[in-house]
This record gives sequence, C-alpha cells and structure tokens, in this order.
Amino acid sequence: MFHDIEREPVSFFLRDVCREKLSGHLFVNTRDFQITLNFLDGKLANGMSTRSEERLAVILRQMGRISEEQVRVLDGLQPLSDDQVAGILLDRSFAKKKDLYYARVYQLRRIAISIFALGRGTWIFTAGEPEPPLREVFEIPLEAILVEGARSVDQVAPYAGRWRSALPRLLNEIPMDAEIYFTDGEREFYAAARDLGPLPCRELIPRLKLAPLEFWRALLAFHLLGLVEFEAGEEEGAGEEKAEQKGEARQAGVPAEIAAML
Repeated sequence: MFHDIEREPVSFFLRDVCREKLSGHLFVNTRDFQITLNFLDGKLANGMSTRSEERLAVILRQMGRISEEQVRVLDGLQPLSDDQVAGILLDRSFAKKKDLYYARVYQLRRIAISIFALGRGTWIFTAGEPEPPLREVFEIPLEAILVEGARSVDQVAPYAGRWRSALPRLLNEIPMDAEIYFTDGEREFYAAARDLGPLPCRELIPRLKLAPLEFWRALLAFHLLGLVEFEAGEEEGAGEEKAEQKGEARQAGVPAEIAAML
C-alpha cells in the first residue's frame, strides 16, 4: 500500500527500519523523480535516485575523481545503473575501486537524507531481502542518516501537528554511544528541555527561546534515535476551560477538594 508523505513522513518509518533491523525495499515516488533504497538488517545496503545531481558519475566529478570529459563519455552510453557505471569506470581505469566505494557511500547517504526534505509524494515498503540479490552491498548505519535527515526537514507541519500538545519524555541523559551524532547545541537543547520538566511542546518553544523550525528539527532528531517519546497532553484551551470550571465551582460554594478534581 502506498503512503502519502504529507500524512505519513518517511522519517518515522526509517526509525522503525533502524530500531527493528528490518530488511526490504523502499520506493519513493514524486512528480519529478523516484528513489529506491534497499535495507538489510536495519542498515542501508544499496539504492538509487533518478535525479541527475545524484548520479554516481556526477558525484565522482564533484569529488574530483573523474573528468568532465569522462562524464560525457558515460552520458553518451545507453541509460545505465550506478552499478553498471561503476563497472565501466573500473574497466576503463577511469576511477579506482577505493574512490568508487567512498563515492557510493556518500551517494547513498545523500539520497537517503534527501527523503526527509520531501513535502509531497508517496512511498511503499516491501519487506524481505531483495530479489534478485544485490550486486553490491554496503552496510551503512542509519543513526547518523536519521539525525542529519531531521536537520534537513523544511516541512515541520506534520510533526508540529502531531506533537504540539504532546508531552515529550526525555531520558536523564543522552547515552554515550548516541552523543556523537549530536552537536553541542543539540545536546544543550536536550538538557534544557529535560530540566524544564514535562511541558507540552507548545509551551517548551517559547521557554527555550527557539525558532519553531529549529525546535521541531531537534526534537525530531532525538525522537528518531529513541531518546524522546511522547505522551498525550491536553489540547490547547483545555487547561483554561478547566481553570474556569474550578473558579465557577468555588463561587458556587463547592468544597475545595471536589473543585480540585474538576
């Protein structure tokens, strides 16, 4: 079943892939391009994008590992997959195997991170190991991709709409093995949000004196690594309504212990 990115961001599903060590094939479809990512045991194994700027030859050129002329040679051939391009580059001694490996890792991470910035499109995941087996398998951990992806989010409405009234629950401290994924500023954000206690997100934003975009990006990053979970909170206006009810009860002579339960 296809999922709408506006209602079901891919970021939440990638969190599940990482935490549950899922294997399968993720296909993302937008009006202008398509993305395919393959996962094995919760790690990014391979993938591709139809965006021209994410082609392997273009990335190698940006890294200074092949020339513009060599890129044109590849462009003159019939449409090729990145695996086929890598084979041609090796056969013609256009690039070294080590350069291809680092370029592919960079390319796959870049493609995966780009998914977080998508505002429209659909996605579908097919569980199970890919058939036929992948010609080349990379084992790229998802943790850093999840954090970097959260930093690239531009459309925060799906997250704000979901969590604005929720109570974020934070750990006493960030585990040491997770600290490396966050900047000093993000770690300070986490400590400050924790110290303020269990407040709805809508109240945390002004108290932390952060721009909403910065707040939701940071909160998303910590949530994707399992360092923030959420409890349902009161909807806006519910607190004020309860206060009015208590005030009216006191004026009506209702005992204080009963008014407190309202």
